[in-house]
Amino acid sequence: MFPNVFKSTVLKSTVLALTIGLTISPAIQASGSPSLVNWDQILSGDQEPMNYLQTFGDNPAITKETVGGDCLGVADPFLVRDGQTYHLFFEVLRPLSANGNNQDEIGHAYSTNFKDWTYTGTVFSRAEHGHRAAYPYVFKDQDQWYMIPDAPSDHIKLYRAKRFPDQWELVCKQLDHPDARFMDTNVFRYKGLLYLTTTNRRESMGMSLYVSQTGDLLNPKWQLHPESSKLEHVISDPNQKRGGGRPLVLSDRVIFPMQVSKGSNYGYRTDLIEFKNLTPKTVTVSDKGIWTIGQHNGLWNSLGMHHISYAPYQGNMVFVADGKDDTGEYRLGFYTLSDEVVQQPLS
Repeated sequence: MFPNVFKSTVLKSTVLALTIGLTISPAIQASGSPSLVNWDQILSGDQEPMNYLQTFGDNPAITKETVGGDCLGVADPFLVRDGQTYHLFFEVLRPLSANGNNQDEIGHAYSTNFKDWTYTGTVFSRAEHGHRAAYPYVFKDQDQWYMIPDAPSDHIKLYRAKRFPDQWELVCKQLDHPDARFMDTNVFRYKGLLYLTTTNRRESMGMSLYVSQTGDLLNPKWQLHPESSKLEHVISDPNQKRGGGRPLVLSDRVIFPMQVSKGSNYGYRTDLIEFKNLTPKTVTVSDKGIWTIGQHNGLWNSLGMHHISYAPYQGNMVFVADGKDDTGEYRLGFYTLSDEVVQQPLS
């Protein structure tokens, strides 16, 4: 399926998909499919959203041993579907170089059944692209695959796949600002309009919302949303808030995980944030509660869980999250939803 230049390692991880409930937008998504999940119940506030998540299979499923070599851990997973194949992109944490530069790269694994995973190697390297990379937000728009990696810079870099999933070329730079340091950026379309969320580390401790004036991903002419400050202050926490995974675009709202730290504990949890009444001039922003959090269990996700992504699977859905253990090592594990919020659970 993929070139022989890939180094392959087969992983064993059984994952149960979950059925889902509103219509997912097909634009800029892992993929689109009908949804049968009761999101109203999950977001109702009756209990924390994390209480509806349940582990499945033997977690952690992907670790530094999967990658091998000098890998220190794996984090920031993004899951997408291409045909019948599921692709997992994630940050490969590397030791600092001799002169102190960050060497993190983007790794890739794929599966057709969520049982057998093949690790193909690094698909976005510092040596090739000239900078470290994390948070590989991979998405499809108008039949083209794109990636916006977290690459500390005064602008946002948009890459397009020359050959999916392993060859990427820079197509444009966006939000160019000499005093900025953009991190953990997401782009999505909602009701035909193009939006972007990002965090400027040098400007604020929160996230910002932008709307495109053109709707053209390659020439978006981003403009700060007039109610962007609602997003910055949605969580009353002094620590910096950043993107924590893939947005889920539903017919009447957008929900996405926001990463929140706890004191010196970077990446302690994600909260589930909801956009409603989203237009170029208005938005209602709500914090619907904790989506993932450090489990304090002495295991792979004891100290923090700061990222979660998803993809539909056979009319259903799977989640993948990262976890940090008490030594600071990151690993990846899979999750599903409990039967009480799934209208048609799989047998």
